[in-house]
Amino acid sequence: MNLSIKKKWLCYAVILLLAVVFVPFAHAVSTSVDNIGNGMESGPGNGTGQGQNAGIALTLVSSSVADGDTNVPLDPVIQLNFNKNVINIAVLDNNSKCFHLIDESGVPVPIDLIFPDDQMQSTFKRNVFIIPKENLQTNSKYELVVDSILRAKNGTDIDNAHTITFTTGAAATGGQNEALLELGDNIIEYTNALEKTEYSVPREQEVQKPNETRQPSAKQPVDINRLSSIILLVIAAVFVGASMFLILQKRKGKD
Repeated sequence: MNLSIKKKWLCYAVILLLAVVFVPFAHAVSTSVDNIGNGMESGPGNGTGQGQNAGIALTLVSSSVADGDTNVPLDPVIQLNFNKNVINIAVLDNNSKCFHLIDESGVPVPIDLIFPDDQMQSTFKRNVFIIPKENLQTNSKYELVVDSILRAKNGTDIDNAHTITFTTGAAATGGQNEALLELGDNIIEYTNALEKTEYSVPREQEVQKPNETRQPSAKQPVDINRLSSIILLVIAAVFVGASMFLILQKRKGKD
């Protein structure tokens, strides 16, 4: 009697073990299928920037002079921080024409536009520095504009034109920037005084009206590959479990 009970529990243990092994495996397979179907596979590692973030738009993350700032020094070193490489040689000619400093009369202000050399200093590949050639006017309003055709190394355009409006104070502070000091001579410098263009104006963003209701998204079709994988794994688990059960039962009958 005790031997029969032991065999019975052994059978249950085998079936439970199979379930523990196959269920996570089935989940892993289905997740892999989902990821491939959703285009989440890694991009080629060929140095083109076409990796997992290739579909993410280039954007301005932050600026050392923020929109609306007041009492800005007359000799600012403005550091712009982006989310992608905007200084690579492949896009440098285009991007050198995408920055404008405009005074309150609409006149472009001469600037030194500084790009780090990403071959020598890859740490700063997402940074651009802008320095007015001469001190700005006291207590005056200025616009720093980034055009909508600014491009990342991987060919991704910026999400929109960006405008940073600021007002100067009455003092100069020496125009120091720690990143520029660290870069030293590893920079590429342009001197510009460019008027705004059609690409300097932000595109209108699509805004949903308050009384506008979104249509429900279409139901996604069943993933046949995923479903087939799960069914096959379940069948295999049941087959192995049933085989073990029959073997144990046969041995029990002989005993």
